[in-house]
Formats: sequence, structure tokens, C-alpha cells
Amino acid sequence: MGRYRRNNYRGRHQNRKRDQDKTNATSNSTIGYDPNSGAKNDKPKKPWFSHAKSVMTDADYILVEKYLLDYISMAYALHFSVQSGVSQKASATSSKAIIIGSHSFEPLTAETCSRPYIDLPDTLGPKERRQIHTSCAFLGLYHAGAGSAKVGPESSNAKPKKRRIAISIFANGLEYVPDLETPA
Repeated sequence: MGRYRRNNYRGRHQNRKRDQDKTNATSNSTIGYDPNSGAKNDKPKKPWFSHAKSVMTDADYILVEKYLLDYISMAYALHFSVQSGVSQKASATSSKAIIIGSHSFEPLTAETCSRPYIDLPDTLGPKERRQIHTSCAFLGLYHAGAGSAKVGPESSNAKPKKRRIAISIFANGLEYVPDLETPA
């Protein structure tokens, strides 16, 4: 069979199959798997996101924004109380990890907020990190992606950290992040 006839056959065959699918879709009242159809491959495909980690809800994003606002207020309170010499104590939360969605955030203690930056959990997915980057920009926080997405062996023996977000209230606070993402 020549190339022209083969391509022509493929086109007719695909058009015929598409027309059959259209008529089947309009004639069937149920969508998805029909156990009475007799065909073995009529099971619907799983959604593409079924393998993904649990997705954060809108309420979880509100809690993350509250966490970021609490970090900002505590870090500023600690920074300005040390500079001005006033012995104000920032209201510290418990030393337990803060669970938002299925992610464990660092507790906002005086020790955590006095560091130049804090790391957000490395369990956040790419879409969640993107949303948090947007929230950080809206709140005026300095933020950057850190860690490595590469799984292969590194030149050093240390295991690279997974992708995460580093945030800081200071302009130079992200200079202290060891594995900061640098623009190419």
C-alpha cells in the first residue's frame, strides 16, 4: 500500500471512529462504564490529578496567609524590640508544628522568627507553591524557590533538599539560604 493510500485510509478510519463515538455519546444516557455493553475497554479513565497529593482548599490558603501575617508581625516585633532596646516579648505560639492541610509548617516561636529566613514545607506541590508565591508577593514578603528537583546523585554526599519556598521580611534575608534557586 502506497503512502498516499495509507494516509487516506488512516484519515477515513479516524473519521469513521470519531463519528461512531459521537453517535454513541449522544445515544447513551449514561456516561462512563456500562457493565451491559460487553466491551472490555469501556471503563472511564482516571482523572489526571488522581495521583497527585492532597490539594489545599481555599480555607487552607487563608490559613497559610494568616500564618504568613503572623510571621511578619512576630518578626517585625522581634527585630524592632532588639534594635530599640525595649524588652518587649513577642507573643510566641506553641512549639508544636502548625498543620495546614496535610503540610506541617514550622512553629512561629521567637527563635524561628529571629532567623533571617524561614523555610516552608517541602511537601507543598507545584501549584500550591505557585499560589503561596503569589500570596507572599501580595503581602510584601521576600521569597524565593529553594532546593533541587533533581533526584540524581550530587557531587557531595549530602542529600539535596526537595523544592520548597524560603521567605524573609529582610531584603538580604534570602542570602543565607544555602541552596537558593539562582536565575540562569
